Amino acid sequence: MRWYLPCLIAIFLGFCLPSTAQAKEWRGIVPLKSTRADVERLLGLPGKHGRYQFEDERAYVNYAGRGPCHPVNGCLCLVSEDVVISIRVELEVEMRFSALSIDKKKYEKYISPQNPALISYTSDEEGIIYTVEDDDVTAIEYIPSAKDCQAVIRRAKPAGVQKSRRKARCASLLRSFLIADFARTA
Repeated sequence: MRWYLPCLIAIFLGFCLPSTAQAKEWRGIVPLKSTRADVERLLGLPGKHGRYQFEDERAYVNYAGRGPCHPVNGCLCLVSEDVVISIRVELEVEMRFSALSIDKKKYEKYISPQNPALISYTSDEEGIIYTVEDDDVTAIEYIPSAKDCQAVIRRAKPAGVQKSRRKARCASLLRSFLIADFARTA
């Protein structure tokens, strides 16, 4: 009976204290934290097109590679080979962006120059990008959160890069890289 009150207080504090922003997960897979082995344990091997096909969606899991890495990729250059760096999920069912309970003020909006009906909403804090066409969510990309990316950079402490520059560049460089990829695929 003596342990009951401390456990109750701990549970209460867990719900009341603010949580730190970490990247969102998809099916138990988290960018910068999961590895290829984790993905294969959870999902098996990808299909013949290099993707995972499900009833309502298909997913592409991107991993850190070996060899030279362009500095524009920020923290992605600092993780080990085979670490998940992003997950792109293409929806095959209807999902209305307006029906999602998200605060659009926390997202950066990017309109495709090739197709103005195609918009991406990015949250560096949460590590997520919604691709929307005429209010239909067509894809969701799970990327490293700014906090997770900063943690990788702090651990790596690359020579010649100042701490303040690393912090500021981490999220913006990752976003630039992904937006360039978004514009290329639009």
